[in-house]
Amino acid sequence: MKLPIFPGCVAVAVFLVLSGCSNPAQPDRTAAARSNFTALTASLENQVASFRGKQFKRAIATAVYTKEEYSAIVAGQGSSRSAADRLMFNKVLQCEGLMRPNTDYFGSYDSLLSDVVGGFYVDGTDSINVVLQDNVSGPTAEDSITIFHELVHALQDQYFNLTALENAVNSSDSYWALRYVVEGEAELLGTYYAYKLEAGSYPSSPAPIMDAFTFYASSAESFLDSIHLAGHPLYVQQPLMWAYYSYGPRFIDSVAGPDWTIIDHTIFASLPIKTAEVMHPSTYSTNRQEYLLDVTQLANYIGTSNILDQDELGEMLTCVMFREWDFSSYKQIAQGLLADQIFVYHDPASDTLRLGWYTVWQDSLTGANFMANYAALVNRQKGITLPVAAGTVIADSVDRVYLEQNGASVFVLENYPGSKFSGLVSQMRAIKPYLRSLAKGAEGIVRHPFLDKSGLAKGVWHDLRRRTPLQVFVPN
Repeated sequence: MKLPIFPGCVAVAVFLVLSGCSNPAQPDRTAAARSNFTALTASLENQVASFRGKQFKRAIATAVYTKEEYSAIVAGQGSSRSAADRLMFNKVLQCEGLMRPNTDYFGSYDSLLSDVVGGFYVDGTDSINVVLQDNVSGPTAEDSITIFHELVHALQDQYFNLTALENAVNSSDSYWALRYVVEGEAELLGTYYAYKLEAGSYPSSPAPIMDAFTFYASSAESFLDSIHLAGHPLYVQQPLMWAYYSYGPRFIDSVAGPDWTIIDHTIFASLPIKTAEVMHPSTYSTNRQEYLLDVTQLANYIGTSNILDQDELGEMLTCVMFREWDFSSYKQIAQGLLADQIFVYHDPASDTLRLGWYTVWQDSLTGANFMANYAALVNRQKGITLPVAAGTVIADSVDRVYLEQNGASVFVLENYPGSKFSGLVSQMRAIKPYLRSLAKGAEGIVRHPFLDKSGLAKGVWHDLRRRTPLQVFVPN
């Protein structure tokens, strides 16, 4: 059987992921089917340990589900949120520009993701889960790649405690940076195994593996364009697609190279806290400084009980924002973002959601570029005509939009109450970026409450099912 992984065929791959179920009880499967997967898992457990250079601390169990069984589990997860909670979640994402009006994160999540996961690992369970596409006992070659991927997660969990790592993140940006590391390692190592499965041995160089990810990334981008054209928010898929096919594996390869021990004593010992570090590995080091923002006074001025989200979006979600609104240069617009804090808060007097966003850029030129493009984005969102090149201030008092640049910093206010405008501007101007050393052993950064915009993904690590066969490249 040709494995659907390496480039060389004109077919466009379609990649999907499912995230966010709790660890369900194993369904009633035949003893033979369970035995087949258990034996394969035990064999692959030894291979993962040998390839990775460290042993499992505890044995790993395997559970098997049909697509229909898993779809039912996901449906239950989605309905576990109240209607009010789902509505608030959607409104916050819409206010932040990550989704368009009248779109539903949960509906798109269910329709796109609920039946196409290949496997998943839930923190702290020592159990991997395989989802069969059809009602067959398996295992197939694709199932073995899925198991290998999930075993890497189990090994990560046993050595680094994935639950503790997730609990330590303090923003969406740091959450996705962590996820890119965790999924990036699993996808990279799983692809090496897929190569071995077809060629008979691991490649003598990483070249064919990296060529595969180049192809994956292109196919993933085509898929993202297709779901966007179908009216689904990019936010549902783009962050996860980039974890697997664009930035996660490339970051691991760039930093660790052929020495897997670097993953342990360097990457997991000094995890990136911003997606920009993963997207641009040259900016990552174990002895680095990061820009952070002290926004305590602004939060107190707004009133913390009214704040629905206080978060750092970072470069990756800024890319999602501009791509959602059809800016072809979204990567160029977002690159150079050093730090940010976004607020969405509720004004009970008018029952209105209001927005504030403070950003710090690499220099004044990248800041000015962001400001002009954000003005154009607001014009598309609101159907208004902000001047996109008005110097250091762009404002529309009728539609309550205000942008101001001070050197490398740019801040945004939207839907602000007129009576609070001067106070909000004053508080925004008082925010100062500061550098915090993130050398190994340094304390974590200050926590601020943020809305978990990972949706249903948090706490569960997945393998994307590769659904369209691709010609495998095997050297002669």
